[in-house]
Amino acid sequence: MIYSPDTIAALARYKLHLRETRERLEERRKMTVEELKALGDPELSDTGMEMNGGALDDIKSRYGGLAKEVESLKVEIARLE
Repeated sequence: MIYSPDTIAALARYKLHLRETRERLEERRKMTVEELKALGDPELSDTGMEMNGGALDDIKSRYGGLAKEVESLKVEIARLE
């Protein structure tokens, strides 16, 4: 036996924690996909569970561009004040 009973119990609890975390993340992903579909994102598949092609990369790219634009506007606003 490599692990003590306490270690085995701790690993079992950690495995349960990881499973629950994965389930929560999957639910969040589903909700996000549904929100994107509601906003009319044409890149989402009919199932609502998968993204076609580079849709996720496109979303990341758009988000990054918007984040940069927001920061630029904050700097501009601060400059004008």
